[in-house]
Amino acid sequence: MMKKVGIRELKTHLSGYIEKVKSGERLVISERLKPVAYLIPFDTLELQTIWRLVENHTLQWNGSKPKGLKEKIKLKGLKLTSQYIAEDREK
Repeated sequence: MMKKVGIRELKTHLSGYIEKVKSGERLVISERLKPVAYLIPFDTLELQTIWRLVENHTLQWNGSKPKGLKEKIKLKGLKLTSQYIAEDREK
């Protein structure tokens, strides 16, 4: 089972949580008890697979937003990351 941590707690003790992740621990980041993200070590099997695809030129990503979608994806009831950041800055 992954350890859960709230955003405020993560911000307050970020260095400590980064050390835990570096030692192999995985974290579920939550906001108001609802999971919103995972924090995993960079060297995990999932990321190794993705980077292998990038190195083999099977998968390409230049760091920008994906292109080619004809329609915008509508997220019902969810906020954009930028909205969470703006709200957090107002606190």
